[in-house]
Amino acid sequence: LNLGYITPPKSNPIFSGLKKMIYTKSEPSHALRNNLAEVSTGEGKSVILAITAIVLSLFGMDVSSVCYSEYLSGRDFSDFQPLFGELGVHEYIHYGTFNKLCEEFINEKGDIRKRVVQLITGNKDPSASKVPNNRPKIILIDEVDVFFNQDFYGDTYTPLAKLTDPTINKLIHWIWSNRTNLSHRKIVDSAEYTACRNRFGVWGFLIEEASKNIFVDLMTYQSHSYVVQQDKIGYKEQDGISFVIVYGYKTMFAYKHENELGRISAASVEQNIYIGVDCGKFSYASIPHKFSSIIGVTGTLQKLSPPQATIIRDKYDIRRRSIMPSVYGENNRVFREEA
Repeated sequence: LNLGYITPPKSNPIFSGLKKMIYTKSEPSHALRNNLAEVSTGEGKSVILAITAIVLSLFGMDVSSVCYSEYLSGRDFSDFQPLFGELGVHEYIHYGTFNKLCEEFINEKGDIRKRVVQLITGNKDPSASKVPNNRPKIILIDEVDVFFNQDFYGDTYTPLAKLTDPTINKLIHWIWSNRTNLSHRKIVDSAEYTACRNRFGVWGFLIEEASKNIFVDLMTYQSHSYVVQQDKIGYKEQDGISFVIVYGYKTMFAYKHENELGRISAASVEQNIYIGVDCGKFSYASIPHKFSSIIGVTGTLQKLSPPQATIIRDKYDIRRRSIMPSVYGENNRVFREEA
């Protein structure tokens, strides 16, 4: 019997990757160092991340697995959700994009948007506060490229509180109806503006400042691209469409425009009329520093450029790097020079 064609077994890539990511022989038993492991595409990154998340959560940690793709993140969580539930760690493992991670971080002690609105209106909302999870927090990075995505490194996340009131709706409807011959002075002199500003008392300056941006965005709302789906205005985000993203007041006027074209209902328009109040700016690049440890898998660790490697090492203190051999052996692909 000729068995020469049978490939000899390789070490299990899943447990090899798990060991490289968590276990550090030279460190004290309680230490968990920042580190990245290279795992080739199709060789178990999703499983490695899931098992790592389970092990860490069983040891009393809160784990966030971050991916650039909302679709891939949702798919992986759905695949492993039954296992998380069976082991009783479902509430300590979170999957999502960096946008979702930022949301969880800034709302850890309560909904920041609700808190801003209740500060302005004086209406108390018990759901705006909550008891934070005090477990040590670990972030798992799915593909190191997420660090250098143009939507992440150097950019900020700006949550927006939406101030709603009947006087705001009346003001926006008046502005839209008079848009063909309008100036900012006319907006400020209108009865609708006066009623809206007076409604918010000492916070009336927010209406005054917003009116300037509203006028500018009214003049330019047609210059931005969007999609209309499910009675909503959406924007492309990574590999999907987000219905949460807004572009100032351009989005609001896009709703008005699409309603006149018959593609958006009047009810949807009413739900998307508001005065926006910025709740601050949060640096995406600073979010990983809020975690006790940064661990990740990627297929491109050896292909990082020198500046990227420097950022990973010096900014995020990821000094331990592991390369996991392929379960399929050496890659024998050879490309022609002219290819």
